[in-house]
Amino acid sequence: MTIQFRCSQCGATETFPDDCAGKTVTCAQCGRKAYVPEGSAASSPRMSDNADPPRIARSPRDWLTVVVIAVCVVIVMALFMPALNGIRNRGGRRADCVNNLSQLVKAAINFEGRHGRFPGSQELLLEMDPATVPPDEPGHNKPASWAVVLLEDLGRADLMERWNSAVVGADDPASAPVLNYMRCPSSSAPMESNAVTSYVANAGFMPRSWTDPPPFDDYPSALLASQNSTNGVFLSRIRESWMPADWQPPSVRSADLRDGESNTILFSENLAAASWCSFGPLDPLATTFRVNQGWSTDVIFPAVRNARFGNTFVWCYAHETNGPALDLGRPEPQIPPEPRMKINGEKRTYYVADKLGAEVARPSSGHPGGANVAFADGRVVFLSDEIAYHVYQQLMTPHGAKSDMPSRSSYVLRDSDYGGD
Repeated sequence: MTIQFRCSQCGATETFPDDCAGKTVTCAQCGRKAYVPEGSAASSPRMSDNADPPRIARSPRDWLTVVVIAVCVVIVMALFMPALNGIRNRGGRRADCVNNLSQLVKAAINFEGRHGRFPGSQELLLEMDPATVPPDEPGHNKPASWAVVLLEDLGRADLMERWNSAVVGADDPASAPVLNYMRCPSSSAPMESNAVTSYVANAGFMPRSWTDPPPFDDYPSALLASQNSTNGVFLSRIRESWMPADWQPPSVRSADLRDGESNTILFSENLAAASWCSFGPLDPLATTFRVNQGWSTDVIFPAVRNARFGNTFVWCYAHETNGPALDLGRPEPQIPPEPRMKINGEKRTYYVADKLGAEVARPSSGHPGGANVAFADGRVVFLSDEIAYHVYQQLMTPHGAKSDMPSRSSYVLRDSDYGGD
């Protein structure tokens, strides 16, 4: 028998005895060495290691298939790249927001270490009896928010010097510039808006005279009673003219965080926030802010309703119908928590002149599913907007069992309640 095969180099067909099967032979036409496969049906050789691989001829249809596949890949990439970029951008914005909140909580911890207390939600700078203030020193008795008080700890000692200057008034625009660390990249507020903030501080309990049961409906005594270290961290340290003469500004210390620094929120985001240097009376509906630190006369500031919620957030006296049992003797809340009172509820609403302003002074963000909050131990946690309202209240209160929350001792916080595990 003989074996026929075609040389892949010159195309010549040759015949060899069957004993050449499995051996290397030389093409008589071109001298190409080739391996003769075993079997009489062989039609082409397998080249030796020194030989070039056989050339595969491609038909036009093959090339068309390659082009079609390449076009499909390009189309798929064009469709999905915007979504992928959006995911990457959202992740970057959220990371920047976490970094901003980390700066704020570190500054607050540093301040507490130096002063033995946390800043007030608002304080009075350069106190002086208004009857003795020189005409050329309008900077006395300036109300300053917690964000102003923390300027030095945030690396802006230059701005703090302006706020502490007697010749620079409270309405000085240069004292309230845009501060990048006060802005979440996911916020829709324009960057050119001076002093606009994305971040708010835990100002504790906000009694509502229009809906709360007694004694929380009794203004102004309920407002004064709410300012204690069991209810919140950043409390007002400005004495308003209606307060009793023996009133002392509240001082909240790390030791007052009896529920643990890891269970007490200091800062959050809020899309309804306004200015990092805003201030106002405890009564959210008051239109004047009358201050008197024991002087012979008041200092009167014009007030925008709900102004103190421009950089603070609060909790209200409300309880879910399916929540933990009320403490014995606690008054029954008139209404359950409204959707706007919860995290991300009516997230972009700001009731400037409405009593509902207190109810939207809660965490909200441009991040889907929740908001970033900073705890007193330095952690920043993404708090789900699905958490129960009594969990939110407990995270706001430094000492929940002694606070004004409805289920203050019947409910004990667990890490799993808010993803803190």
